[in-house]
Amino acid sequence: MPDFGDQPSVTVVNINSDASPTIFRVDKDNIGTTEVLVRIAAWLKEEEALIINLSVTPNNLCVVAALKDDWLGRFLKALHGPEATSI
Repeated sequence: MPDFGDQPSVTVVNINSDASPTIFRVDKDNIGTTEVLVRIAAWLKEEEALIINLSVTPNNLCVVAALKDDWLGRFLKALHGPEATSI
């Protein structure tokens, strides 16, 4: 497995040019856990996202999709789960 150094563990690329932001990167421990991945999958379904690519390793998640406007707050709530406060 290549060493990506200090790369953020989560990268989301939104190909919908009418929605922003288009790229979001953040660090998240344990991104490859079942709990986190199920929340992200549920979020993608709720967003009715057109998924172009989804790559998952135990330490990294990369999503390329067409997302709705103002998706970032909803994504962060899915990413951080019930412990997420006002995002």
